[in-house]
Amino acid sequence: MSRLIIDVLVENQDEWGGWTVPQGGSTYADIIWNDDATPPTEEEFNNAVTLAKPIIAMKALREHRNELLKETDVWALGDRTMTQEQTDYRQALRDLPVNNPNVTIENDLLVNYTLPTKPTE
Repeated sequence: MSRLIIDVLVENQDEWGGWTVPQGGSTYADIIWNDDATPPTEEEFNNAVTLAKPIIAMKALREHRNELLKETDVWALGDRTMTQEQTDYRQALRDLPVNNPNVTIENDLLVNYTLPTKPTE
């Protein structure tokens, strides 16, 4: 099951109750709801997924951005001087979420975003 769908299930667990998804499950019909669950209709579930897409996509973009920043932290050590290109790249990474407001998730992949080009070290 996709990360997006799992995130939606986890986010709504208090309202919908417990669930499991068998290995290879990939659709609403594959979700096995616990006996005490109040499962949403398929339409309600799909609406929740649609609403969650941009939020989860932005979170994933920030996580990816943070990893890219970590990779370049060595450039900012006290005994080094960053080039202007390195400084600009790190700033572009920090601005990534603001500059990519239409990022979304399709087939578990981030789409509609642009990463800055990493300069050479």
